[in-house]
Amino acid sequence: MMKTKTPPPYAFLVLVLLVPALAGVASRATAGNLQGAPLMHRYLPQDYDAPPQHWAISTDTAGRLYVGNSAGVLRYDGERWDLTRLSGRDPARKVVAGADGRMYVGSHDSFGWLEPTPGGTLAYRELLTASGLVGDARRIGTIWQVIATADGVYFRSERALHFLDYDHARSTHWPLDVNQRVMYADGEALFARIDGVGFTRFVDGRFVAEPGAAVFAGRRLLGLIPQQGWRLLIGDHGFYLAAPTGLRPMSGAAGTALHAERP
Repeated sequence: MMKTKTPPPYAFLVLVLLVPALAGVASRATAGNLQGAPLMHRYLPQDYDAPPQHWAISTDTAGRLYVGNSAGVLRYDGERWDLTRLSGRDPARKVVAGADGRMYVGSHDSFGWLEPTPGGTLAYRELLTASGLVGDARRIGTIWQVIATADGVYFRSERALHFLDYDHARSTHWPLDVNQRVMYADGEALFARIDGVGFTRFVDGRFVAEPGAAVFAGRRLLGLIPQQGWRLLIGDHGFYLAAPTGLRPMSGAAGTALHAERP
């Protein structure tokens, strides 16, 4: 099975595509700085034929753009916009590329993937049945996060965490604490902030506090960026280094860079 690197989630929901004007740019740049407006193109609802309400954005390995829209999933290949509607015409709240190259989608009472059709379009395939959810268990509520790891995909709903591996051979479901907050992945490892506890790692079906976890007991965790042997955590008041020995603020200006800002 081919493994590809999962693109990072974007923190903005703006349909802006930077379009380099390749012809002539190089010669003009050598004569001096470019003047005027940025090189960008703006897309309006009449261009992509869907409501102007967007929830998520991602790309696949071919560079195509996917947008979670209130009408479904929009795909842009550089020339044309296509809309894939979900079951029940529900909004696509999350769109994430998995390590298997597929695009995974989270909605309301549903999660699944986008599958190519013989005609070249996409179809939404629900994965609740593949995950072993039947009867009332299928009423999972809103999917707030789709987290792709090297091992499979986690779907975080209002009350539970659902996991399905890429071969559909293994699925697991865990109830979530009411204080559960945002989750992040690093390889196969899953991390989360729990209000009142702080920074935790998911181990054997439960979240265990990491060394120094209490730093984030009452503070938001806005991002996690994996590094070699450690993790960069982004908080309300600055950057933190999370290592096996503990969690501490970054030294120097990096540690206080966000103190007066709203990251």
